Amino acid sequence: FLDTLSNHYPERLGRAAVFQPPRFFVAFFSLVSPFIDPVTKAKVSFVDPSAPAPAESAAATGGPWIALEDVFDRQALEKDCGGDSPASYSHAAYWPAVEAEFALHKAQLLAKLAPPQ
Repeated sequence: FLDTLSNHYPERLGRAAVFQPPRFFVAFFSLVSPFIDPVTKAKVSFVDPSAPAPAESAAATGGPWIALEDVFDRQALEKDCGGDSPASYSHAAYWPAVEAEFALHKAQLLAKLAPPQ
């Protein structure tokens, strides 16, 4: 898997912020990280929303754990994710728009694939 990613999709990752990962995931990442390209490994960070914003960015120190403020604007992040924004996701409000967009794309694709008459 890592060979395929490295050889066929080089430098596609800008930054990966894993939000509140389970401890076993962090342990697994620690085990496989020696086999990951150092450039890619440096782009992976684990976000701890309960950690206070450090005076010196943890991202600059090279550690895998970073504070929420290093990646996200706490004012724009939902409270469920450790932010201060009162907004929340409502499936009933957003899903009809997703379905409409999907139907539009599906119709366009089918129109392209339809045999000429």
